[in-house]
Amino acid sequence: MDGMGRSVGPMQVTVSPVGPPAAPTGLTGRGGDTAAILAWTAAYSAEDDPVVDHVVQYSADGVQWTTIDVGTTTETSLKVTGLANETILKFRVMAVNSRGPGPASEPVTVVVGQPAAPTRLAAIVGDEHIQLSWVAPADDGGSPILDYVVERRIDGGWTIVDDEYSATTTAVIHGLTNGTQEDFRVAAVTAVGRGPTGSVVSAVAGRPDPVSALKARVGDGNVTLSWTPSTHDGGSPILGYRIEYSVDDGSSWGVVDGEVGTSTTATVYGLRNGTEYQFSVAAVTEIGMSGTTSVAAVPATIPDQATSLMAVGEVDGLVFRWRRPSDGGSAITRILVDLAVVGSEGWKTYEAGPATTTARIGGLVTGSEYLVRVTYENGIGAGEPSDAVRVLIR
Repeated sequence: MDGMGRSVGPMQVTVSPVGPPAAPTGLTGRGGDTAAILAWTAAYSAEDDPVVDHVVQYSADGVQWTTIDVGTTTETSLKVTGLANETILKFRVMAVNSRGPGPASEPVTVVVGQPAAPTRLAAIVGDEHIQLSWVAPADDGGSPILDYVVERRIDGGWTIVDDEYSATTTAVIHGLTNGTQEDFRVAAVTAVGRGPTGSVVSAVAGRPDPVSALKARVGDGNVTLSWTPSTHDGGSPILGYRIEYSVDDGSSWGVVDGEVGTSTTATVYGLRNGTEYQFSVAAVTEIGMSGTTSVAAVPATIPDQATSLMAVGEVDGLVFRWRRPSDGGSAITRILVDLAVVGSEGWKTYEAGPATTTARIGGLVTGSEYLVRVTYENGIGAGEPSDAVRVLIR
């Protein structure tokens, strides 16, 4: 009973168990030159009792384990050095908190001295074949690379491609089916053994190569594109080209008039002067579309005519000002000021800074009348001169 005469039931309190951390997960490892490179996912530990260290152990038989002196570390990756190449070792990791070490992770097997994975795997497609190229591993594990293993996958698992025993970083895979996507990956082989595979590249045999030498010529609200056709059509004639555009630096794309014809030039109209557009071009065959080639362009035209020109004569000179016109979508590069004596032939031209809207010309003859006008120029060319103003020098 409480002080008010009410019945009070028993209080239930839930207490979270406190103990060592859980086992780290996702342990991976690869060999290096007299080294093993390990990485894992952090182990769970109570919020008020975080992981403060890791214990790393190795074993040759998976029964007898030896602890490696790695100091105190809360990192989830580690390079273990001082190992003998051509040895096969198992590694495991335990997380430690104030309660002590937790259970060990699942072990991972590492071949010390095995090479790292090749990088920058790329594919060039052709008719019923694909040419692969890659960059040799940055770390060969201390032994020269003797060969590369190339694997392919269509729908199921990976199979090894039969190729010649070679340390070259290219391979041509023949006998493929045009129009079918396949995946490829490559691993390096040394006297120690085979290393891990690198990134996967996907390719469709029969697709044309990308176009090259894509250029853009800007105009007033338009851009004219030109390019060199694909070197290889993948075994099927080029049916046309697909042009796309982007105004957000490639985040999203729109199609320009669908697939254009087989001409290697095209003009895109209806564009906004002064806006940067990204354009991409791809060749299209019955098999599919090539990779894209891109170019950036800013449509523009010559500047508008300067307006509201006003001039006042002074002793031996004149001062004038005007209203700045539209730059046509291209930055103003200079302003040309033309001066002529009334009744004479020809203009004398002066140059003003690209940002000014005022100017003064001195050294003129008192009592003479002059004509003055202003012309704006940008990267496209010179605009129309302003209307000339007549001024008397006092």
